[in-house]
Amino acid sequence: MVEAYLQAARGLAAAHTAGLVHRDFKPDNVLLGADGRVRVVDFGLVGAAPGGAAADADDGAAALLVLDTSTGAVLGTPAYMAPEALRGEPVDARADQFSFCVSLFHGLYGVPPYAGATVAERVVHIARGDLARPAGASVPEALRDVLARGLQARPELRHPSMAALADAIARALYVEGTPFTAKLRRARASAS
Repeated sequence: MVEAYLQAARGLAAAHTAGLVHRDFKPDNVLLGADGRVRVVDFGLVGAAPGGAAADADDGAAALLVLDTSTGAVLGTPAYMAPEALRGEPVDARADQFSFCVSLFHGLYGVPPYAGATVAERVVHIARGDLARPAGASVPEALRDVLARGLQARPELRHPSMAALADAIARALYVEGTPFTAKLRRARASAS
């Protein structure tokens, strides 16, 4: 599963390089193709990254892909949204990073990273940095630390880019001597 998410991270990084912000990343928007490649889908809420390639396009094509939304509009799936998006503030690629980390954290631990029965409660836990610490998970601490950085309430404290997050995940996955690494190696061997 983590390797599939790593492919999705690289796909989001490519979108960001093109100047696009997905704005609704969640597990339902990650598909595995018959060829074994992961695809990020449903760019229905895509927005132009500030100063990105899509914002600079002069041929009008980008205008077909980019929603013109106003500050104060809340778009996306609240369970996966970054706090700035939940507040209706402008978002950039770091909001996708937050959503990605919510998705991967939930997949690894079986619980959302932040508690809260309502969006308002969740925002309070995010602001406090009350990241869940599920017992019994066999996730390397290094990977948890990578996700914790991507789940920071303040966008400027997250990873510098989606590509940097993907690289950090890849490094954390292959820390030799961990049960998680051994499990990954067995899964790869059985798949080939």
